[in-house]
Amino acid sequence: MNLEAEVSRFKSWAAGEAQDYGEWETTYQEWHGLYVAAKAALSKPALDDVEMELLLYALARDNELEFIRDMLEEFPANGFRLAAAALTYADPDARWQIADFLGTLDTPEARGLLRRFVEDSDEYVRRRALLAAQKCDPIFAEEIARSWLNSPHEYSRLAALDILHELGSRYLTQALEQLREDPYVYVRERVAKIESEV
Repeated sequence: MNLEAEVSRFKSWAAGEAQDYGEWETTYQEWHGLYVAAKAALSKPALDDVEMELLLYALARDNELEFIRDMLEEFPANGFRLAAAALTYADPDARWQIADFLGTLDTPEARGLLRRFVEDSDEYVRRRALLAAQKCDPIFAEEIARSWLNSPHEYSRLAALDILHELGSRYLTQALEQLREDPYVYVRERVAKIESEV
């Protein structure tokens, strides 16, 4: 399967679809061809710039099922090349999946790149990147999670709490005290749940 042709086919289909709901891509009937083409590209010795652009587009559109995201683990060298290109890719649905993938690589280069995704302009990308970092870069993840306890984004505060809990951080008790009266009900509920477990 040719990746360029498969992406073109998807784009032609997408042009006639309403894209105003979260899972609109899942109704596409030709995903199999796109997956085969993506895997063929990722299995090559190296990706060229055109292939990287096409793969990032396909990755972003596959954000609900994440099959292409999972393929990156089969081909980590090309996955890492794609990750470097993704830093400046416009669609956050590609960037958060790339950040998640980087959390599966235990190399200094991957950790360095993942730290850059933690500084992304999109809150969801930052959050997924930090959640990924707790697997491969726990000291960094703990440090950032502590700073996120004061984030204006309630989901960032939730992620910070979860990370400190998962890491068994010595700062968890302090975090629970700080967020016990959080204005956001889900944060308060998470505090209560964690306190019932510890």
